[in-house]
Parts: sequence; C-alpha cells; structure tokens
Amino acid sequence: MDGGRVMKVHPLALSRLQPAPMQARRVHAMLDDCASLAPVGASLEDFLCALPSLGSAKELVRLRDALVAALQAKRPVLLALGGRAMRLGLGPWAARLLEEELVSAVALTGQALVHDVEMALFGAIAEPNDHPGAPAEVGAFIAEAVQFASEEGIGVGEAVARWLADRAPEHLMHAVLGVAGRFGLPATAHLAPGLDAVQLSPQLHGEALGAASIHDFALLGGLLAQAQGGVVLVLASSAHLPRVLAQAARAASSLASLSSFTLAYVDVHTGTSAVEEMFASGHGVPCRLRGPVEILAPLLFAAVREALG
Repeated sequence: MDGGRVMKVHPLALSRLQPAPMQARRVHAMLDDCASLAPVGASLEDFLCALPSLGSAKELVRLRDALVAALQAKRPVLLALGGRAMRLGLGPWAARLLEEELVSAVALTGQALVHDVEMALFGAIAEPNDHPGAPAEVGAFIAEAVQFASEEGIGVGEAVARWLADRAPEHLMHAVLGVAGRFGLPATAHLAPGLDAVQLSPQLHGEALGAASIHDFALLGGLLAQAQGGVVLVLASSAHLPRVLAQAARAASSLASLSSFTLAYVDVHTGTSAVEEMFASGHGVPCRLRGPVEILAPLLFAAVREALG
C-alpha cells in the first residue's frame, strides 16, 4: 500500500476523561425497586411485591392493576388470541376466564378459531404442519357456521359460538367460543385469505366468509368504541391481530368517540412492526409484557383473581 495513503491513528487520552460523580447521574433504580426474596409459603401478592419494580415485572403489576380496576368498575375486558396462544395450551384457560366473567369478549385469528373448534370437538389440537388445511371435520363445521353467519347477517365468531352451543360437543366448555356461545358473550374471528388453514376446506364459500368477516370487523370496532376504562389484551399474535386492532381503532375513532382503555400485548416479541403500528394508532394506554405468554398470562390472571378475592 502506498505509504502516503495510510491513516495515522492517535489513541484517545483516556486519562483525561472525567467521569461524572453519582450525584450528577440520573437514577436508574433505587434499592426499593430491586427484587427481594418472598418467604416460603407466601401468597401470590407477596410474590409480586418481591419482584423488582423494573422491566416486565413492573408491567405485570401495572397490567394486573388495570385489569382489577376494570373488573371492579364493570368495564369491558377484551381478550384477543392468536393461533400460537392456542397451541401453547391457553384455550381451555381462556374459556375459564370467560366462565368466571374475568373476560367479557374475545377475538380470535383464523388459526386460533381452527384450534378452538378442534378442542371443542376432540379435546385436542392437531399439529398444523402435518397435513394441508384444517382437519376435515373442523373445516366442514366452520364452513357450515360461516354459511349460517351469512344467512343470519352475523359474524364468523358469533356463528361458530352459536353453532357449538347448539350442538354441545363433548368438550364444549373447554373451547373459548363454546363458552362464549353458551353465555351469549361477544366473539369475533378474523380470518385472512391465504393464511388460514380452514380456507382449504372445499365446503367453505368465499362470498359467505367475506360478508361474515366484515361483520366481525365492524363488531370489533364497536367493542373498542365502548371500551372506556377497560382493557384490550392481545396474546401471542405478532402480526395479524395487532393490525386488525389498529384498523378497527382508526375506524372507531372516525365514527365514534373512541374511549380511553389499556391496550396490552403479551408475548416474547413485543416490538414487531404490527405491534408498533397497533400502539402507534394513538388509542389506548400501551402496556408491553415481554416474555413467554404461556407463563405470564396465567400468572397475570392468577394475580387478578387473588386481588379480587
């Protein structure tokens, strides 16, 4: 290399640095913010109090408090479930939340819908990658419900819920929509063409599905418009439900006076572009709870149940 082109590097004179004293620095955490060790046999409340007031632990307690306040004030709690939440075993757990009136409405993705119907009919969830499409019995069941939805002018979620409640399969009360149908609770399902396994079912008619899906979107917007003081909680849907909720919130704000509510997302990945879009829609007080949803969500509602007595 030409010697004239070699850059001469001068090392920094690190001895000239003057680090700022502690008094000049912003405080990140105080002693009271740090974790302590809960005593053996402690209550869940004691365990939560022993957690640090930092990171996901702080958000867990904040979301617990928002849910308790909403339930005590009889305000709505909307639970939105992605397919992965169902595959992680949260379907029957969510059904119990509906039964105990800890959740007042549910929204499901298309894959969550498939898994929920699988649970209602068979008490099991099929491995989605073994074969193309949803199980034949599940696809046929949903297709009939969608046709019913089109004829009745209702959404996919309500139709499947009513279809399940009317037919009362063996595992009805272990399915989210089974409980919703049994007690007449609002339920929506948000299918995406080309993404959901049920759309490979030959009995499913696209025209009926389209009309029922639009109804579900409108119903979701109506739920958001009436969520003043409530909580909207999304579990394990990193793209689909956050984008649907963002669009529904924009529609609700254009057509109604959109309320102030807590908008929470629980999953390992809390910073996807869709989640950011949901929070950037400007509606709802954001709360991110980062970590394994199959642990955090049951822990969250166990704390809610204890706080409510």
